[in-house]
Amino acid sequence: MNRVTLSIDELIYGFYSEGLFEQAIGLRQTFFEELNDDQFELVLQTSCRSLLSKDLLVYDEHDHRFQLTEESSSLIKSLNYSPLSLKFSRFEADGGQDSISIHLPGGKGICHSVIHEGQVHVFDILSQGEILLKLKEYFSLKDSGNDSNKILELKQAEFEEMLTLAEQQPSSLEAYLRTLSNHSEASLFANAVSYNKGKMNSMLVLGFDDKKEPDIEDVLFVICDPVSSWVIKKNEQTYEVLSGGRNVLSDLVESRIVGLNSFSV
Repeated sequence: MNRVTLSIDELIYGFYSEGLFEQAIGLRQTFFEELNDDQFELVLQTSCRSLLSKDLLVYDEHDHRFQLTEESSSLIKSLNYSPLSLKFSRFEADGGQDSISIHLPGGKGICHSVIHEGQVHVFDILSQGEILLKLKEYFSLKDSGNDSNKILELKQAEFEEMLTLAEQQPSSLEAYLRTLSNHSEASLFANAVSYNKGKMNSMLVLGFDDKKEPDIEDVLFVICDPVSSWVIKKNEQTYEVLSGGRNVLSDLVESRIVGLNSFSV
């Protein structure tokens, strides 16, 4: 099973089936608020038949109950908890934004995306190599061959000033960054920021604490121009600008996957 698509009502059924009632109720209120309990019960009955037809649900004749298959159960559970998740966000050509998540529950990677205004959820099962390929394709990372180098480090106020100049006075951006760094690639980075008008794609690395509450472990911004890729890593007090963005992100993701000690390709 490499790809599974679930309609929003099938996803709600899945949450109920796995005992994840808070998630199920939240989606019901969002998408089916106008339905009373009897009407919504009909929706769930239809979802049950639909999941059966997809071989994502089975009927246990001994217990006389329906239950998700092991594969579909793992997809639903991954949305609630995974030891590690990666969230990618990017700006689209029409000015909108898109995002996907890759959950790493152990043994596989699950890429979760939403289409048709949230009505359909798509799950792709990925190997380690496929996760790295998805990362490169999603951000259109350029393979410039550059090593990863630290170009400059920005304080919060300097970071905000950089974005303001990129949007309002791009011709002044290079001179401003030159006051902060004498690195030879500072001008190239300034050009990339101006090219994107200060808009930055992003990647979040999400883990969970001892109480299984989500915890943001890394925040990275991704900038690409026609020839290069750059990464800005948010630290506690500063923003670290790194060249060779493709290598930076690939190395980070690969190290995180290996660190789970349970990934199989």
